[in-house]
Amino acid sequence: MSCITTSSFNIIFNGSILEPFKPTRGLRQGDPLSPYIFLICLETLSGMLNKVVANGEMKPFKFSRTGPKLSHIFYADDLFIFLKASITQLNCVRNILDNFCNAFRETINYSKSILFTSRNVPHRHTRMLARNIRVRASNNLDKYLEVPIFRDRVSKHTFHSMFDHVQTKLAGLKANTLSLSSRLTILQFTLSSFPLHAMQIFCLPSSTCQDVGKARRNFLWGSSLEHRKLHLIKWEKILTPKHVGGLGIRDLHSLNLSLVTLLAWHLYCNQNSLWSKFLISKYGRGTDVLDPCVKGHDSWI
Repeated sequence: MSCITTSSFNIIFNGSILEPFKPTRGLRQGDPLSPYIFLICLETLSGMLNKVVANGEMKPFKFSRTGPKLSHIFYADDLFIFLKASITQLNCVRNILDNFCNAFRETINYSKSILFTSRNVPHRHTRMLARNIRVRASNNLDKYLEVPIFRDRVSKHTFHSMFDHVQTKLAGLKANTLSLSSRLTILQFTLSSFPLHAMQIFCLPSSTCQDVGKARRNFLWGSSLEHRKLHLIKWEKILTPKHVGGLGIRDLHSLNLSLVTLLAWHLYCNQNSLWSKFLISKYGRGTDVLDPCVKGHDSWI
């Protein structure tokens, strides 16, 4: 920390350099050093969690009998902790977090934290665990990075918020005030990128692709609820590449299939990664990654 506490700054005021001074309030938000210090702190927290797992004080989570054990995952500035649904283990994790906060002078916002349990845990027991650690219990993980996290069958309702987002964006653009070339540019570089993150993980229902496609068609030709416009060219022709006479707009269904296939390719080529090990141990048949044993209640990824 000496590079932080011993540094000094000079300010140029009216062309003159003022006396140097040392910072006393720590790093400001957005400081170039902040991400590196944040990673060092999280590495310490990870070591504290691994230590209690090695000592047997905390039981990690396993997707299958042969799969790897998982106690925690860091993603960006979020922390996911996996453990057995018991008061003893929750208190152990709470003590670790309290010690970490005291050591690094940090504070965890428990109002933004949730307790999520499997369907095998009774609701009464879940509520008791949530009261013990003073966090909110929920049976719905809602959305993460605007992608819905669910454990039920994928349906049209699952991605309803994504479609509403597209509709809201289109309504704010006022297509009838833009030229055809402007609407085409917006479709190619703005609206087509909205569902990409979800399409890289899930196979969207055909009804969702059709609804979004209808909204894109209406926007391209300047149609709205009040003013219907004539669609002069068949939509399938517009979706073809420019060198064969189309406008080069990407078809959502074909794009979705290509992105999901790319995810399967990463699974096949990176079998030593953590997420690949989990999926292979849970759904794979031996070493054949491309021939999974799929059941009706399995993950929809």
